[in-house]
Amino acid sequence: MKHAKKRLDSSVLLVTGLLTVFAGTAMAGPGQQPESGPAIDCPRLTAGAPVSPELEKKRQTFFDQTVELRRKLMTRRTELRAVMRADNPDPARASALAAEIFDLREQLRKTARELELPPQFWRGNGHHGLRDSLPGGHGPH
Repeated sequence: MKHAKKRLDSSVLLVTGLLTVFAGTAMAGPGQQPESGPAIDCPRLTAGAPVSPELEKKRQTFFDQTVELRRKLMTRRTELRAVMRADNPDPARASALAAEIFDLREQLRKTARELELPPQFWRGNGHHGLRDSLPGGHGPH
């Protein structure tokens, strides 16, 4: 009986400690979690921050020049999702769409570099940059 009470007390203490650690980590903001390293320069984290007139002009030029490319990219992404959600996905069609999406994204990056937009507008790893080609690079994370 005494041994079971001691084990229960130890278990409660362990669970309480773990919950405290997890709660602290969950409440930490970007870049504040020990394993996350320094905060990243993410357009979504700086959304609404003042933008210089020069940068705003470059962004607007980019959007004006790339309307059709961005429309085509979104169409191909939608097509690829439809192909992949089919009961029997066509690997050849999915591969062709993926290659076309890659090429369209590269064309967008090239245009952004030519306009000397900062890297956060064209460099992306699927979570930043031209993600979904939304204004300012604020695609979903």
